[in-house]
Amino acid sequence: MRKGYGDWNETVMDFREQVEEKVHEIRYGKDILPEGDLYQAGKLHASTEVMLEVQGQQEKNLYLRGFVGGSYQNGQWEEMSDAAYSGKNAGMFTWLKARSFDPLTQVAAYNQLGEEQDVPEGNQVQVKVKNASRYYVYAPVSYVRMINGSVKEEKDSRLASRGLFGSRSYRWEEISGSRPGELTVADNWVEDPDTDRRQEYQEAEAVYREFVYHTYTTIDSDMQRLMQRIFWDDYETDSDGIYSALNQIRQCLSSETTYTEMMPQIPEGEDPIRWFLTEGKQGNDVYYAAAATEAFRAYGIPARYVEGYYLSADQIQKEESGANTLTGADAHAWVEVYFDGVGWLPLDTTPGYYYDAVSLQQMISAPDQVNKNAVLEDPSFEANQATDTTGSRRNGDALKRVAVRMGAVILGGVTLLIILALVLLGVLEIGRIWDYESMHRKYERVDQKEKIHMMSEKMEKLLEFLGISMSLGWKTDEVDEKIHEKYPGVEAGSYLRICRIMEKSLYGQMELEAYEMRTIDSFMEKLQEIGKETLDRKGRILLRYGYVARIIGKIRRKTGQKRKNKKNDRKELTK
Repeated sequence: MRKGYGDWNETVMDFREQVEEKVHEIRYGKDILPEGDLYQAGKLHASTEVMLEVQGQQEKNLYLRGFVGGSYQNGQWEEMSDAAYSGKNAGMFTWLKARSFDPLTQVAAYNQLGEEQDVPEGNQVQVKVKNASRYYVYAPVSYVRMINGSVKEEKDSRLASRGLFGSRSYRWEEISGSRPGELTVADNWVEDPDTDRRQEYQEAEAVYREFVYHTYTTIDSDMQRLMQRIFWDDYETDSDGIYSALNQIRQCLSSETTYTEMMPQIPEGEDPIRWFLTEGKQGNDVYYAAAATEAFRAYGIPARYVEGYYLSADQIQKEESGANTLTGADAHAWVEVYFDGVGWLPLDTTPGYYYDAVSLQQMISAPDQVNKNAVLEDPSFEANQATDTTGSRRNGDALKRVAVRMGAVILGGVTLLIILALVLLGVLEIGRIWDYESMHRKYERVDQKEKIHMMSEKMEKLLEFLGISMSLGWKTDEVDEKIHEKYPGVEAGSYLRICRIMEKSLYGQMELEAYEMRTIDSFMEKLQEIGKETLDRKGRILLRYGYVARIIGKIRRKTGQKRKNKKNDRKELTK
């Protein structure tokens, strides 16, 4: 008989993951983002489809955050596990919320607490999701509130949609300046708060900061040594801090690696980051962001890996319609670094996405002024997001809402049917594995003669699926000829040889040699392979789950026997 199908628990877990992934895809659509899987980095810019349509009021760079990776292992960034928020950190977010402190709106809160003349003007942005995943709510770190849409917060990392099938359109507000994150320096009031609101913010931020440094500086010891050797052994500076550390990382990456969209194949067993920095030395945004995140952590600076979409101020300025279309080419990966007192800010180490030292120096000396989107300076932007004055437009919107609801109901029904089908498939697979293990245990316990008897029954069923009737010792030459004629891959005389071996055991009461048992096993496996290759879908399903028919047959025989016994009992009573 064939050997095992693999570990039972592992099979069930794999199946459950496949079901979850399929349901997730049905609900939210496919995602072109690698979602932290560095082996899939090449898919980042592979699609040319429209992912998002973004319409804002200001001309500034926007890093629209989607996936956020908090821990790294074996080429995969994962979202921070629930364990990081338990233990002594349990209840931390409730405590922070009671003090009006939210890590996901921290940057906006910090900006709002600045001097009145320095507080940036709010920027409302409308996002329409086309072919991007509807699971994420794409918003920057400077997000302050949702104006139109349903959103939930995932701990301290990102926003997600509450809708059953995600959100196709929403509008949020953000508050930030135009300077890149690396030029941020915390205001003096952070160290010496002079109002109650600032004092409350400082106390809450100190608690969250302790959690950040404990959680987001974790790095594997081998990776720590690699990062130290490549980035920090020769690092000397008089002005130590995030800005100078970022420049060091950029310079090392620039001198040691080359940007490419044509991702090379990573050798099996190689860690992608290590391979990128030491051997391949080529990669795209994903590799630059992943390496930079680990480099920051190795230096003791809290950092996390992020994927999403990047919209530059130049793109906004050039778009005449006011609505920017982002495609797969605008998908991006970057680093978020925690600035003490301020919060998480996006930093870029990918060539072509950051300013040179001269440009940054000019920004420092110039006022932080944000230009308004010229196309949207008139009130039409607000009007387009609110209500229309014409009855026909209102009717049209009502019809659209009805159509959306009907579509959601239909899609929900289809999703339910798919889930039920997957559950049924899971039950069949579990039953198949259980049946095989039961038969295998029975096969191992019985003597050789009983083993041959079990094999004979199995061979009869296999040939029946292949359209050939057989019974051991009956018309053997004729059956052998039919098998070879219908399936030339089976050598003429093979069936005859197998029958003689089986008859030798069953009728001749002779002990078979090991090689004879292997010959039978090989023939059975050959029949199974033929079934997989030649049967249609229905036939393959019946072959794979034939145990169901056998179980039903046993139940029917037992039921029939019980009825027969009862009938006999009644006859005895009437005598």
